[in-house]
Amino acid sequence: DLMNEIGAVIPAKWRDVGVQLGIAPSVLDGIQISTCVVNPKLEDLMNEIGAVIPAKWRDVGVQLGIAPSVLDGIQSENAGMPRCCQASFGQVLIKWRQQGSETTYTWSHIIGILRT
Repeated sequence: DLMNEIGAVIPAKWRDVGVQLGIAPSVLDGIQISTCVVNPKLEDLMNEIGAVIPAKWRDVGVQLGIAPSVLDGIQSENAGMPRCCQASFGQVLIKWRQQGSETTYTWSHIIGILRT
């Protein structure tokens, strides 16, 4: 269906596309994010999430199931760097991709975490 096709191309923008197509917000609220099961590209994650909430990198890492010791290592490695939060966010996303399975490394998973 159309939402699966749109979600496969631009999963992070599914709601914006729906609005532009004239779909009522109440209808969009009822759409399950689970249609966005595409594995995200790191560049898209950084542009859509890391650039918007870079200071939340540790919280997102915890929610993604990354071990506290790994997060501590990322923090130590990037401490004092210009744009350290963005660098840390990028490393969290890479760790998530490395440890994730096809069922957890998806747009729907990260969107669900961001909603909590």
